[in-house]
Parts: sequence; structure tokens; C-alpha cells
Amino acid sequence: MSEICEKLIKYIQLKLDQEIINSLQSILLIRDDPAQAKQVTFLNKYIDECYAYYLEAKSALEKGQCHGLSLVYNFMAKILKKQKWWDNALAAIFAWDEKELDKEVDLVDSINKHETIDTILFRCLNYILFYQFDLNLKDNNAPKYPNLINFALESMNYLKALESPYFEYLDEDKKTHTTFHALKTAGHFTADEIVRMILSNKMDGICLIYNDNHCITLMQIDNHWEVYNSSTKIKKPPFTTSHATLNQAVQKIISILGSTIVINMASPNHQIFLPLPITKENLQHGGLLLILKNINEFTPSIFALAEQSKEYTNVLANELNFVDPKSGSALFRLMCTNFDYFLKGAQLILDLPDGLMLLLKNLSVKQPMTNPFNTGESSAWDTLLSFDIQYQNSIKKVIASFLKKCTDLQLASFASSITLFLKSNPESKLVFEMALAKIEQRQASRARKSSSLFKQATPANNVNKEGGFSLEDSGKKLYPFPYF
Repeated sequence: MSEICEKLIKYIQLKLDQEIINSLQSILLIRDDPAQAKQVTFLNKYIDECYAYYLEAKSALEKGQCHGLSLVYNFMAKILKKQKWWDNALAAIFAWDEKELDKEVDLVDSINKHETIDTILFRCLNYILFYQFDLNLKDNNAPKYPNLINFALESMNYLKALESPYFEYLDEDKKTHTTFHALKTAGHFTADEIVRMILSNKMDGICLIYNDNHCITLMQIDNHWEVYNSSTKIKKPPFTTSHATLNQAVQKIISILGSTIVINMASPNHQIFLPLPITKENLQHGGLLLILKNINEFTPSIFALAEQSKEYTNVLANELNFVDPKSGSALFRLMCTNFDYFLKGAQLILDLPDGLMLLLKNLSVKQPMTNPFNTGESSAWDTLLSFDIQYQNSIKKVIASFLKKCTDLQLASFASSITLFLKSNPESKLVFEMALAKIEQRQASRARKSSSLFKQATPANNVNKEGGFSLEDSGKKLYPFPYF
């Protein structure tokens, strides 16, 4: 967690304490007056709401605010031309003693002279939280953070924050402006690819670059390139690193984020040009997972290419099987966004060597808490079982069809994987009923052959003439398949 977030949490705590103390003092003055009973009830409810607000804001800040900080910094610098004001506001927050809120601060380029640190903290908190939250509505039509009413547009999703009509601002004449065009691309890119994509656009707006772990921003200011990283330890302006060339700036970006990234650009005046990230190289190293999380409309094009190239198909299958500890599996993400392509993806994984074992392991992996269905840490298979029955039957048919084509030897090699899967998913026994029957038949056949060879060497009695033990009449089954 950045120091800015720590300061904002401290600020919220202080404001909470002030509000609760003031409310309690008011309650003490009027609690014995029957005529003020409604006011006492109101104040008690207000205290509860303040505390709920604090807990939610603190929780949100602790999860990180790199997206909000990066977006606001870029917006201040490129669109509002208020980089000096924002730099000095951040510096004032860093310098705050975490106690006094009434101290006046004279910020450079501010239209409000003699602002207090209280108002600066409050404004910055609003700006940052507003553009960090994922404010999708839940099924009950309640926003994810219901008590943060100062910041929430209930229908807003921060991944769409740059798209009109989500992104709006007022100029000095109180005129409303929106984004002219916004576009994003994602995948695994070389430095040269990133440079070409950036140079294809006029850098007059916002350019956020991020992955599942962090978000930064890239800006062209005059004749140099600036990279803002909210995790910086710098506490005084400039908060950006300046680079003479775009190549140098891109190398800095890769050193922070790696090469598997999302590039999200928006312009107030021009069209954005970003390519489809659908080469097999773009899919690798977790690129497909990032694409599916951010731009799932590329999915049909990706699968269309897989039909034309065996090499591309293998890359796609392996990347669908990719699992990131923080983001989950690419296959699970596909299940959440396009079920038809999920079934195709499952089939591609099954066609890999040891495909059934890979698919069962993938479906059994616990997904992170932040999955699209908010089901907590559940596996893909658990989530699938919460779907309508026709969806459950669809994946069962894909697996059953695959098993039907397997030889007895292949089925026997899958036995341990099926056993392990069914231990945690016993309700799925019907999917593997045919495979289990075939495996048991094969093992029974092996048992009979072994018993026949044994009988040639020993009499068919429990105890032979030499005192040896025969298994034929012992009632025990050779090579027992695990019980389900």
C-alpha cells in the first residue's frame, strides 16, 4: 500500500472520530428531552453510517489505488493542465503531520487561496476513489460500496472510466466535456510493438498501462516522455521519471510491469488506433488471460485463427490452461464471458497430451475472490454447477465425447486424475460413468489373466500342497478400482 493511501486512511479515521465525538456530544445534551427523541435516533443512525463509511473506504484504500492515482495524475497533467497544482497537493499530503487539519496550505496554481489541508485531503480522496472503484451493480441493484455516496456513480465500471459518457469533466467556464474516443488493447508485447502502438496516436489525452498487479501512466509533455508510478517513494515534485525518447520510457514501463500489459488510451479530440493482439506471441506468458479479462470481444478472432493453424491452436490451448494465482485461469474467465467459446476451449485442452488431467486440474483450481460472479474462492466446476442445467450438461457432453474416443489404456492412465477430481466433486460421477465402467472392466480382465497364470503354478485351493496361498478362492478382488 502506498504512503498516499496510508495518509488518506488516517484522514478518514480522524474525520470519523470528529463526527462521532460531535454526534455523541449532541446526544448527551438532548438525550433527556423527550421532544428530541427523533434527533437522538437520527444521530445514532448517523454514527452507524459514518462507521460503515470508514470501514468501506479503509478497505478500498488498503486494496490499492494505483488506477485512481494514475488516471487522476494523467488527467491533471494532460487535460486540465493542472500538473503543478496536483504535484503540490500530493506533496502537501505527504508532508501532513496526521494530526492538524485546519492548517492553511497555499498551493501553486490554485484558484482557492489559503486552502486547508482538510479540504485538500477531501478533494484528493474524492478524485482518487472515484476512478479506482469497480462500481458494477450487484444482483440486488445495490452498489458495491453503498456508503461511499460521495464517490459512486452506480452504473460505472472503472475499466470503462475513460469512455464517454462515463468520463466527464468541467472546464473553467463550467462547460461539460467528454472523451471523443477511447480504446484499449492487451497481451504480451515486445518493446518495439509498444513503441509502434504509442506512436500511432496523438498523445493529447490519457494513456494508462497496467496489468493485474499495478497501473502506471505514460505522458508526452513537450519533447520528452514522462512515466508516473504511484508506488514511487518520492515525496516532492517531480513525481514522474522523465525520458528523452519513447524507447527509454517503454523500457522503464517494462521494468515496472513486465511485457504482459493492457494499454488503455483516451483522447478528447482524436481517434485512437490500437491493433488486435491476436498473434500467438501476444497470447503467451499470460497474455490471453489479460485479453479475456479486459477485451473479450477479441475472442471470436482468436478462435478463428486457431482453426487455421495447428501451432496457433497449441499455443491457445496451453494459454487457456494457464492459471495465475491472483487472477485465476484463462479458461474460467472464458466460461464467465462466453460459454460457447469456453466449450471450444475445453475441447482444445482435451486434445493436448494428458489433456483430461490438465482440464480436470484447471476446473478444480480455486479461483480468486475477485472473480466475475463474486462467488468467493470457488473452483470453476463449483461455479459451473451454479449455472442452469443446460450449461452443466454441455461441458459433461464434451468430456463424455472425449472419453468415448479413448482407448482402454488411455482410460486406465486417467484413473488417478478422475479419482482425485471425484473426491472433491462427487456429484460429477455420471460424467465419468462410462470411463469408470471401462476401467473396471479392464482391471477385471487383467485380474483374470493374472489369476489364470497363477493357477498354472499352484492348485486351486486356499492352501496348496507346499503351504502356499492361492488368491482364487480368497474372495478378494485383484487391482480394485477406488470406490466412488
